[in-house]
Amino acid sequence: MGLLNRGNRKATRRSVVMHACVWLMLTTVAYAAGCVWSPLLRAHWRSLVPVAMVLSAGIGALMEWQLDDGPESDDEGGEP
Repeated sequence: MGLLNRGNRKATRRSVVMHACVWLMLTTVAYAAGCVWSPLLRAHWRSLVPVAMVLSAGIGALMEWQLDDGPESDDEGGEP
């Protein structure tokens, strides 16, 4: 399976963008919290925040596109 082949058959463009935004926000909040406690992160926040935002949005989008929700979320079979 290639990286850009759809692994999650339920993934839509909207769900991929939504997951990318969620991961972007979570990472930005986590990085901001890290900047409060770490002087090293605080000193370089202008260059590291955009990099962290782009990487986390890409990872969130790929996770939604590639990873299926799991066997428990399938409509056919399983327990009611």
